[in-house]
Amino acid sequence: MGAQKITTSEINREILEEELPRDFGVEFNVGAGGYYGGEEQSVYVLRKADRTIWFKIYSDSNRGSVMIMESMAIPAS
Repeated sequence: MGAQKITTSEINREILEEELPRDFGVEFNVGAGGYYGGEEQSVYVLRKADRTIWFKIYSDSNRGSVMIMESMAIPAS
């Protein structure tokens, strides 16, 4: 599809505690893997003329999840 990998990293604990809503893990349970306990996840971006599509991918030895988000087109830099 042409998506580019942005990062493979863990989310900083301060961001998890201060920026995400308290019920984030409940609302997005299916795609929430990688938000707890310093779990590593990968983020990819697919740029189209009219929109940008983000993929957050997480897996470990027991499970995996994919969260897909869409935003308005962001100019490439």
